[in-house]
Amino acid sequence: SDNVLDVGWVNRNETQNQQRVASKAPNAWGLYDMSGSIWQWVEDVYHDSYIGAPTDGRAWIGLGVDDDEVLQEKIDAINQAVIKGEMKKIEAALMIERMRFDAGAKERGTTQLKSENSAARVLRGGSWRFTENFARATYRLAGEPGNWYYGNGFRIAASMP
Repeated sequence: SDNVLDVGWVNRNETQNQQRVASKAPNAWGLYDMSGSIWQWVEDVYHDSYIGAPTDGRAWIGLGVDDDEVLQEKIDAINQAVIKGEMKKIEAALMIERMRFDAGAKERGTTQLKSENSAARVLRGGSWRFTENFARATYRLAGEPGNWYYGNGFRIAASMP
């Protein structure tokens, strides 16, 4: 359905709490509860933009820096964003500095990356406490995994045999 009220629980149709699984219609792909109801944690570390994000479906963990060539590709993409006016120079400089720091942390064998967003994870899908504008898979929030909130949850998934 193109109408989120048909497939998800948001603040216009809710009862001030989470709802039973599959109590609304499935979305166009036959999946239930992908919009509204509960903010869903995903594996990705939160980043301010999608510059340098994996394009093969893998989760974006840390900065994903594998080697100097990959790091340089990400820096080049950031510089191109500045040239195109999509990013301010100061934002680009800070992002590049974080990437270089995190790459150095990986080389040193440090397990905890030190960028300001390294602990923040992505939440998607909206919840029953928010308007339907937030109830879409493309909208994302940054959340700290150690901070409890009753409107956050996760989806258990398994590969089909």
